[in-house]
Amino acid sequence: MHSSTDSGGSTDSGGPTAGKWSACWVTGPDAGRAHLFATGDTIVVGRASQADVRCDDPFLEPFHAQVGRVDERWEIVQLAGRSPLRVDKTAITLGSSVIRLAPAPAGAAARVASIGADAGAVGAPPVTVNRTPRMVATWDPRPVALEPADPPPTEPGTGGLVPAVVALAGAAVVAVVLAQPMFVLFGVIGTAAAVATWAVSRVSYRRRCREHTAGQHSRQARFASEVAAQRTAWSEFHWSAAPALHRLIEELADGAASIWRRRADHPDAHSICVGIGAVVFEPAVSGVPPGDDRVAAVLAREQPVCVDLGPGARVAAGGCAAAAVVRAAIVGLAIATGPADWQLVIVTEQPDAWSWVRQLPHLADGVGAARMVDTRELLELSREGVAWTGCHTVVVTDMAEQLSLRTAPLRRLMA
Repeated sequence: MHSSTDSGGSTDSGGPTAGKWSACWVTGPDAGRAHLFATGDTIVVGRASQADVRCDDPFLEPFHAQVGRVDERWEIVQLAGRSPLRVDKTAITLGSSVIRLAPAPAGAAARVASIGADAGAVGAPPVTVNRTPRMVATWDPRPVALEPADPPPTEPGTGGLVPAVVALAGAAVVAVVLAQPMFVLFGVIGTAAAVATWAVSRVSYRRRCREHTAGQHSRQARFASEVAAQRTAWSEFHWSAAPALHRLIEELADGAASIWRRRADHPDAHSICVGIGAVVFEPAVSGVPPGDDRVAAVLAREQPVCVDLGPGARVAAGGCAAAAVVRAAIVGLAIATGPADWQLVIVTEQPDAWSWVRQLPHLADGVGAARMVDTRELLELSREGVAWTGCHTVVVTDMAEQLSLRTAPLRRLMA
């Protein structure tokens, strides 16, 4: 069982509704859908139709968790599932979805969601957004330099021992010829001095070899530590430059000034995070020969996976999470970049499934051209020569088969 506390209890004008709390899906197939309940209620979250808070996430159990609010704190109990719940303050990760618990805003009885709500829900009243200048951060790290290795120590030779042995032999011959044993003593002393000198130089050489090896290990460890620090900084930069969808929605709910701060001339104007996964990391280094395993590109896990919906981009989503990925991309881009810099066009034969996008100002058109059309309407618009101009256009469709027809109006639009 998990428990968490918060300070959301005020009921002043414009604040939370007294005794009302909301559970809003911020990621997953039902992202944007909100549910309203009262303090003291205990709700069950799951995939079953009988669950109080239902989500179409295939990774959820029919009755996955139980959530209740008691004595100004949340009590969260996992009912089923192999993977444990992850609780970050009031954000709960269940399966591949995240639900956020928060005080219900004023007027929540009539409006329970602002993005992705049911058809016919009324969004928040329009407000004027004054965008401030934004400095675009770029990843330009200082290369990690590998210090050059010191030359290895020179091994001492045996040149001093040979003359000493020859001198000792000569002294022995002279001592025999002249019958003077002192010559042998002098030869032994010289030879002993030569051997001692060679032994000292040999010991010093071994010590220098150990110091050289320790220095190499120290340089390599320092290099690996700096590369690891660069990787950590790279991860923090990418998380700040490409925040996850639930972070964007939390900032939007908190009234953050970061909404629509991206402009069309920014390099990340149409880039958005659609999930978390493995991303290739290539360290910036210098002084390392090519092909060295220490600087090879590696997969960094638990990183934001982004897609670019800029000019010329083509992105296809498939599988059971396709709808969630597309919704995450549209909602994330709608929060990050304003309607003055991109517009949305939906081509579908099922407009009810896309009713939630009608609340986005990026779909509104002030010149009379519809932006949610079917193939017949798209054909008529193409014959009349009507085009969506003025800013970058993102076309979303659930009729991929139309792209395989050379004469299809959708393919002409995407050309």
